[in-house]
Amino acid sequence: MFEHKYDDDYVTNLMSIEKEQIQLLKRKAQSLKSELDKTNLLIDNSSQKNPHFDDFTKTSKIENINILKSSSDKNNLILNISKKHILFLSSVILLVLSVNFIDGQYTLINPELNEPTLMKSKFVIENLRGDTIDTMKSWRLLSGELLNVNILNDDILTIEQQGAVNKVIMSTDSIQLDDFMVNRGFQGSESTYYLGWAGAMSAAKQTETIYSIPTDFTINHSSNGEGNIVITFSTMMDTDGFSGYTRSVLDNGEILKSYITIYNVDELEASELATIVRHEFGHALGLGHSTDPEDLMAPVILTDFPYISECNVDAMVSLYDGNESSQAVCEK
Repeated sequence: MFEHKYDDDYVTNLMSIEKEQIQLLKRKAQSLKSELDKTNLLIDNSSQKNPHFDDFTKTSKIENINILKSSSDKNNLILNISKKHILFLSSVILLVLSVNFIDGQYTLINPELNEPTLMKSKFVIENLRGDTIDTMKSWRLLSGELLNVNILNDDILTIEQQGAVNKVIMSTDSIQLDDFMVNRGFQGSESTYYLGWAGAMSAAKQTETIYSIPTDFTINHSSNGEGNIVITFSTMMDTDGFSGYTRSVLDNGEILKSYITIYNVDELEASELATIVRHEFGHALGLGHSTDPEDLMAPVILTDFPYISECNVDAMVSLYDGNESSQAVCEK
């Protein structure tokens, strides 16, 4: 009986993840289409300013048609089409195939939808004097001490969004993903990904570290700003275009308090909001930005699998073991 319930929960998690993937693929395809349209517009503008260029473009198009008809001259085709166009077109085709594989009835690009959301993050660590520090820092809690999370303005969120935020913090669920599918290794090898930080930090806690890794979180909704981590939701747009912003305050090398702000929440799907909160909460726990563009902690969130990876867990272990470097290196 217990085993059956576990299987049902696991299937539910997989269905939820599949839904998130469809939304993310849709957004990424729209972004690629938008970039391609901008590139074409720049080419058109250049041809208007330079009539010789226009003649050249027409000639190139004729040549390209002839080249396409000839299977023996593929090198000339590559020379006549810009690398940027090839990149965008290939990406769009791959995304179409991916979405069709996940759900054959899903429409990838809808011209009536708004411009896709680009999820960017800003992260600042400063000491009590206001000096900015470019490194990772940790909380210094006693073993078993609770980390209190205060959520403000969540009344502007939908029920689905509220549930997604709560899951990002409190969930202990995890899934296994093929390393080849996420560009992390050979086909057949698997890695664990966590849906919530409670589960990820509990996994990190299995390794002994100098400082105690926080694993227990409480959530409250006080308007007075209490709590170790304060999350504020806003319908306003950030002037610099950031989707999320985390500011942590230090004293004597330890985090005293972290403030997270999430913008444009009324424009976000629950899965998108979960991705941004998951990223920013990683900052609030001490992680900096990753140099891997496909990692959850990258400054611009591009990954199709925005979950907490084993690499993120290893980075937490390293951080709370006193290695407060500006970057953590992933082994896979």
